[in-house]
Amino acid sequence: MSRGAERRSTALLAPGERWGWEYRLEPAPVPERAAPTTPSVPLPDWVHAAAQRYDAAARRTLRYRWPTVAAAGLSVVALAVAAALGSGALALAGAGCAGLALAGVAVLILPRRFAARYADAEHQRWLRGCARRAEPAPAPAPEVPAGRWRPLRPAGAEHVDVYGGTDRGWAALLSTVAGSVIGSGGSVTILDLTGSSAARDLVRVAGAAGHRLDLLTLPDHLPAVGLLADLAPAQVGTVLAEAVHAVDRDPDTGDRSGDAALAGQAVTALRGAVTFRRVAAALRALNGEIADGDALSSAERANLAAALRQVGNQTAASRLRRLAAAAEQLALLEEHDPGVRPYRDPHAQLRVMQLAGDDEDLSTGLLAQILAGTLLHQVRRLVPTESGPARLLVVAGADGLRRAQLERLGTLARRRGIRLLLLYRRLRADVAPPTGTDATVLMRQHGAAQANQAARLLPAGIELLVADPTAERRAAAAGTARRAGAEPEPPGRLPAPPPAPPLPPHPWRPDVPPAVPDAARYAPTPEFLRDLPDTAYLLLDPRDGGSPRLLEADPSVLGQGI
Repeated sequence: MSRGAERRSTALLAPGERWGWEYRLEPAPVPERAAPTTPSVPLPDWVHAAAQRYDAAARRTLRYRWPTVAAAGLSVVALAVAAALGSGALALAGAGCAGLALAGVAVLILPRRFAARYADAEHQRWLRGCARRAEPAPAPAPEVPAGRWRPLRPAGAEHVDVYGGTDRGWAALLSTVAGSVIGSGGSVTILDLTGSSAARDLVRVAGAAGHRLDLLTLPDHLPAVGLLADLAPAQVGTVLAEAVHAVDRDPDTGDRSGDAALAGQAVTALRGAVTFRRVAAALRALNGEIADGDALSSAERANLAAALRQVGNQTAASRLRRLAAAAEQLALLEEHDPGVRPYRDPHAQLRVMQLAGDDEDLSTGLLAQILAGTLLHQVRRLVPTESGPARLLVVAGADGLRRAQLERLGTLARRRGIRLLLLYRRLRADVAPPTGTDATVLMRQHGAAQANQAARLLPAGIELLVADPTAERRAAAAGTARRAGAEPEPPGRLPAPPPAPPLPPHPWRPDVPPAVPDAARYAPTPEFLRDLPDTAYLLLDPRDGGSPRLLEADPSVLGQGI
């Protein structure tokens, strides 16, 4: 197994049930404002110069200290004596000494005061430099939300209807949904009526991973598998009558329950193995047509002869012939033995019953109805469970089955605690938005009528976020596209979104930011549903608050660098 295939198998069978992968916006981390760091303080280069200036001023003023004191003392004495003697000369001398004292005081004070003012001015200048360096750094710009692929867990839907899609899309969907159930320890039963082996990828991946399988391909394995062996006579009659009435396109086909009773009487007379060939012979014998080599014993012929007397009338004869013809058609398939035996395992986690080939002839249609009828009785025999590993039942190609039959299957599956997944090629005429515990999956729709009908199932005014790995390529080629026409998209990619104004936010989905790298927003129009990639689909689940969701079934998207 290659490394890529191994990674894909690991992603598909990883524990934890999944519907698929959704492209979600991861909230951008809120930028944390860094703690303010202590700013670098400029060196106080002014201190030394200011101190020297102050010291110099102090040294210069010290020499005038005592002369100032002496001049002050002399002025006091001279003025006192002049006042006593009334001498003007002494008064004039005292005034002169007082002037000298005042000048000395000025010489003592002013130089130091000027030095202090110089120091204050330098200190203020230094503080202004510190304030400029302590300015806070600007807050970082908020980051743009990033898109990431994340698995979507089921919201609790018990019945899921899938409409539309291609063979590749169905194979991817089954691999994703059923693979997650198997990887979580649950069991999966698949009835594939498409003839295109929709479970091929799942069988290959599960088998390579060592999970136990039970694979039955019909009609190749029909001779080795007794489809009717585990059914009671009345159940065989019901299954055969249901199959005949389902493939008969004539609406006036008689009483279905009456046909089931007739076929049940024929099967009741059988004492050996119940095969289509023996059932056809019993129906012929019940109608009075006994031939040699019809695989019936003498005791069985006697039982049928006794029952013939109770049934014999013209109406019953025509119905018996029709039932016998259908049984003979199935007997022809039963006689075909290609020499290949089915791979059976009674404890398998994955059971697959699939039709081989897509030829829509009478035999294939009858066999498909027989398989659906036997599946219905197998589900009825299961024991209901409310806990334990999950159980999933898948019917691929349910378009040919009757509505009443599918409703009975859905009711039985709910009662047994089994999740039911039905895959239809086309939408039913009476399809409606899901309610309760039901869900709906819309894959690529074929045709305008189907796309319009599918679009009506979606709520109005919603948008879907779509991963767009080709955004950069389209942006680079925008000028070329305008000159030479639109460039075709590669297969499996969504087309470029139309230049339409953004839709208003819907209460089911939060508003999507307009600028998301490598992503685009789409309105789910009919054109959008017709151009969906094979492995993309919309999930409508009323129990999911984020419904509808656009999912991807191919795990290779996990490796995209978006």
